Amino acid sequence: MSDKNIQIKDTSGNNLFPKTKASIVMNNSNQNLGDVEAGAQVNKIETVKVNGTALTITNKAVDISVSTPEYTIVKQLTAEAGFSSTYYLTKNGTQVGSKINIPKDMVLQSGSVKTVTTKDNPQQGFVVGDKYIDLVLANAENSHIYILVSDLVDKYTAGTAITIANNQISVNTTVLANTFAQKSTTYTKTEVDNLLSSINSSIASKATASTTLAGYGIVDGLTYEEL
Repeated sequence: MSDKNIQIKDTSGNNLFPKTKASIVMNNSNQNLGDVEAGAQVNKIETVKVNGTALTITNKAVDISVSTPEYTIVKQLTAEAGFSSTYYLTKNGTQVGSKINIPKDMVLQSGSVKTVTTKDNPQQGFVVGDKYIDLVLANAENSHIYILVSDLVDKYTAGTAITIANNQISVNTTVLANTFAQKSTTYTKTEVDNLLSSINSSIASKATASTTLAGYGIVDGLTYEEL
């Protein structure tokens, strides 16, 4: 016998809607709806894709591996007009960020990557633990230029349903689904795919700070003749 749809009406012909517990309501797959919070919408994420590739969901979680890009400081063959030298940061051989121009009266003598050990030292606003590039100029005062590594790259933090550990990002689809369920707006699967794709693209531009000068591709301090 096929299922029958029943609508209860009062004596005036108005439809009546009796209260029914979600735990006894069945969906089209003959599955119990289970517990549903008041005012919540039931959502179920069935597939998670990154750049169009479906990822495997294990124990209601999806792991997204993030490759570590290679960053290098490169000296431009011909300096920008009005400057003695021009440097820029590359990621996997492609320039990222703004160029660093050295004025003609500020020839670079050497450079190194250091870590702040005292607050506001060597420069106001620096915090203990920050990594920075120390550029020493070849002038009478051996002047320094300090550049925070964090100013050259983007930093990402974990959030709802997303954790970051050991250069790996994990997305908990259960938490993500519950978060969507509590919203007044219904999200489509395509919107979720686009969100995850955007997260993956943004994280791909993340830099990993090095503890040595060589880690940034500077194999030695530069002399006046080399500049």
